[in-house]
Amino acid sequence: MPCNQTNYARYNNPLTLVDVSPGAPQQHAVPCLFISDSPELIPNLSQLYYTGGGNETLTNTLAKAAIPIISGNAELIRVFVWHLNMGTSNITIQLIASTASNTGATVSNFRREVQTGTNFASIGLCLSKVQLFQSFGSPIPVSGTLSQTERVLLSQSIAPGELVGALIEFSVTSFTATTLQLRTAANRSSSIAGSWNDPCADEDVIVNPPDKQFVHNRGWFTYSQFAMPCGSFDVNSDLTGPEQGSSGFGPGAVLGPCAGEKGNKGCYRGNLYYEVTLTNSNSSKSQQGFVALMARNVGAAFFGASRIISPSGYPEKGVASLVFSDPNANPPDGNINYAVLTVDAQGDPLPISVPANGQVTVKVGVAIGGAATAPVQLLFARRSFSAIPPGSGGTS
Repeated sequence: MPCNQTNYARYNNPLTLVDVSPGAPQQHAVPCLFISDSPELIPNLSQLYYTGGGNETLTNTLAKAAIPIISGNAELIRVFVWHLNMGTSNITIQLIASTASNTGATVSNFRREVQTGTNFASIGLCLSKVQLFQSFGSPIPVSGTLSQTERVLLSQSIAPGELVGALIEFSVTSFTATTLQLRTAANRSSSIAGSWNDPCADEDVIVNPPDKQFVHNRGWFTYSQFAMPCGSFDVNSDLTGPEQGSSGFGPGAVLGPCAGEKGNKGCYRGNLYYEVTLTNSNSSKSQQGFVALMARNVGAAFFGASRIISPSGYPEKGVASLVFSDPNANPPDGNINYAVLTVDAQGDPLPISVPANGQVTVKVGVAIGGAATAPVQLLFARRSFSAIPPGSGGTS
């Protein structure tokens, strides 16, 4: 199974720590990222409008991306689709591809994970695991070449009240420079809905919490993987050290063909690779370091996947919902707000040992399953966090 990894145990402890402001991602890498998550809520197709210029125009197109393909390069593409059928009839969500010129572009290493249903959190958690751990099934052959004539790469029917979540990765190669034209569309059948030149449907605006308005992500981004250097932490200290999360990343170098594109503040569907140096100023004995993920106070829960990549020996696991816990709440809010990553496959403590006067470089991978802004930060500590006696369990 592509997403059968277990989840980290989660705990509640309103630690009195500074909520660290997020920093900017540093080094970045492909794949390009195309997100189709707005309008997230698909009404009856007779109500799917584009209202630019003050005129209402019916459209089937949800999102579009025009991605430059350099001659001779294999451009790696990641597509994330997330749409909920709010209508009264079955609809089909499609991923449609074409090229701006007939250059004979080919698709290879086409891999996908598609989930449907009404358990939205479970779907999002599964896709986060596939994304970070690359646990797709076998590649699906895509025969023929791309051309100016559109072709369907994905077609998925969903019933009223159902959501489709899909993560797709593939490479596109062309021996002449061209533009890859990707779009998602909603239709009542498996035939191609509309055309590349159709406008994108209006975005849906969500107000959550009531004083913060945001729009679900839509558009394409040049990169989706980021290195996040986080400095050092002395495990000989009695302090607990919060390390910064990410402030997000911007759209492609050239804005895509949908209105309203904006920076991806929550690094939605990006992979973050944090690096921190654990040092030990004690000259006579080794010390243990512990690593955790903790929810930030941004008005949105965190869910996703994570793994300590270096040192080796740590498992791949998902992270179910983490919600900020206010240390000043009276009575305590009881929110489940952090997960400890320094555990073995069974969930028992497995701290990182730092030799006397030595250091260990720790690399942590995190996939953010969804949020309006960076919802999580890393914590480092000399001792196991106080709410976790050795060998105890938590909420998974």
